[in-house]
Amino acid sequence: MKLSQISIILPTLNERAALEKHVAALVPVLGEAREVLVIDSDSDDGTLPFLKESLAGCNARFFNRPRGLYAAWNFGVREAVGEAIYFSTAGDLLLPGGLESLSDRMQQTRADVVISPPQMSGAPPIPQWPIHHLVQMGLPQEGRTLTIGEKCAMNFGFTMGRGLLGSSASNLYRRQFLSEHAFPEDSGHGGDTIWAARFAKDAHVFAIPQPVAQFAYEARNHGYFSPDETAVYPRVMEELERLVGGLRAFEENALDIAERLFLAGRVEVNTCYLADRATQAQQLSYIGELQVELEKRSELIMRLDEECRELSQQLYAPPPPRPKRGPIQQLAGRLLGI
Repeated sequence: MKLSQISIILPTLNERAALEKHVAALVPVLGEAREVLVIDSDSDDGTLPFLKESLAGCNARFFNRPRGLYAAWNFGVREAVGEAIYFSTAGDLLLPGGLESLSDRMQQTRADVVISPPQMSGAPPIPQWPIHHLVQMGLPQEGRTLTIGEKCAMNFGFTMGRGLLGSSASNLYRRQFLSEHAFPEDSGHGGDTIWAARFAKDAHVFAIPQPVAQFAYEARNHGYFSPDETAVYPRVMEELERLVGGLRAFEENALDIAERLFLAGRVEVNTCYLADRATQAQQLSYIGELQVELEKRSELIMRLDEECRELSQQLYAPPPPRPKRGPIQQLAGRLLGI
């Protein structure tokens, strides 16, 4: 598939700080892509002026839509004219040759979705996603089509954003499939996880082991409206529960795959949790040391204040009265002029 058949969708909401590097990474493909659709949600930090200047000369179209990340994605899909869709999520960086690799595999395999393991950018330890574990389990260099059981199993044991699709900045989607299978817009940041649980078993998904993009784990923009965690997780679990009963029917070893991915995911999550706890303990210890030091300094300041008050009283106290002179002292004073 040629790059001229790909529509790039760039959803934004106050992303100006991340866009300079992001657009720079897109430059090699901007002149070849079919179009760039910027879906903005009332940014007020200079996002749109920057993009309009940076994308001048490209086939770029600009839209303003209400807040909602997956609603912006779905709108972009409806407006796009390219055969394939690349979601260029702000802050994530396309690697050199990455979009070409995705489009070549989609052309060769006629896949509905081509996924790859993103490079993870952020402070360690960084959690890995199912696609990373799949690579470790022996995904061949040339990639391969995922079985129904693997696609279903890769949705289990992970928090939102760590399901089958991983980072959409590392994936390429066929527009026709997305047009018929829209992302849920009422599930906050769990939308892509629910989409994979609901539709991926029907999609031709091809996985490659080579990274094509970098995921900025430490710099996600949380400006898009998302329901509370207590509302998101039940929706995700509802979709996952629909898969459980049919895993055996999909593939004999599907539960084994799910178990391996689940355990791997738990190790990653627990590692990060323990690291976070260790960091918090260090921070609390440091705060405790600061409090002790502040108390010591406070006591010292109080003592200095007290000494200053005593010194001030001594400096500004009135002189003691002179003792009364006797007759001889008075006569000596007159003679001496004192």
